[in-house]
Amino acid sequence: QAISPKRLNNLRAPMTADAIESFESWLQGRESVLIDLQQAYYPLIFRFTVRLMGMCEWASSPSELRKLQTAFWHTQRNSGFWTTLCPWLPQPRLIMRLKGAFTLWYMTRTAIAKRIKEGGREEDFAQNLIDEKMNIDKISRWVIGALLAGTLNTIGTGAYTVAFLGASPELRKQCREEVLSTVRDSAEARGDDFESLTPHEALSRISLDEWENKFTFLHLCFKESIRMLLTNSLLRYYPGPSKDSKGVEKERLTIYGQPIEDDVYVTYSPASNLHDAESFKSPFRFDPTRYSRGEGATDYTYIAWGAGHHKCPGIRFAKLESIVAIASLIFYMDDFVTVDERGIAYTLENVPLPDLSQSHWRTPTR
Repeated sequence: QAISPKRLNNLRAPMTADAIESFESWLQGRESVLIDLQQAYYPLIFRFTVRLMGMCEWASSPSELRKLQTAFWHTQRNSGFWTTLCPWLPQPRLIMRLKGAFTLWYMTRTAIAKRIKEGGREEDFAQNLIDEKMNIDKISRWVIGALLAGTLNTIGTGAYTVAFLGASPELRKQCREEVLSTVRDSAEARGDDFESLTPHEALSRISLDEWENKFTFLHLCFKESIRMLLTNSLLRYYPGPSKDSKGVEKERLTIYGQPIEDDVYVTYSPASNLHDAESFKSPFRFDPTRYSRGEGATDYTYIAWGAGHHKCPGIRFAKLESIVAIASLIFYMDDFVTVDERGIAYTLENVPLPDLSQSHWRTPTR
């Protein structure tokens, strides 16, 4: 229900409005500007996620959104060797994480209680849970969990898609031509005069089906960024053998001949598939055309979204928010180039990849 077609469809106009507002704040009336993707693109995707998964009123309040975002990153950027090995040892990183966690909890619980008390209503899934009379603490846990799940991987891979496109005039040209033609075709199919539309009008009227099924090459660019950058682990809990409809215990799960014990997590690294040179030629080269050659043709070679019974439940929204953000950027800006700290343009051969953490918090930043 949180990412139902109806809910996603209702988000189209607010998301494109958020995007245009962000781009205008970057430029501030100037013809060109140097931006830090982590300080510019990250907040936009975070705002999208808050609008759907969080409390919608935060997305319309810049001060509350900044406060929430700061608390969120305090919980995510203060992990390390010692916080993992000795999680309750008093140390600066632990204090920052606890501060961030407390702020997230306090803001969420307070906003829910206020909405219930005042009888306010918003177009978000938290409202559904409020209407179902769910306990405030349970709603708070759901909201915070949804923000964590909906932000981390998508925010880094989307930013890197922008960075890769900014490093390749050829790919950028192909994406721009696709975006302009798709937006124009959408307007003409509706009977709109494309030339008279504002950027927000042109983008906000694109249907959900068009966002999801058009922009084909841009979708492939995002797909390729995920393939290159997804380096976290997939975890699956195994409680032990289950029983069939007759109450007969099924066989124990076995992996590579090794019986799996009860009450354990099975861990798998998707990078072992996504960076496999036998499945993906030159796996550390950004090449969105590889899929037209048949590379990564199955869920088990391209395992970025999970596979089998455990695919990512948020895949639809993750794709939508990223394509809306990147397509809107391409449509709104005349051009953009990815550069290093000296202002020298990167190429696809030397765009620095992030470290192997899942937050991808590293250069390129401009």
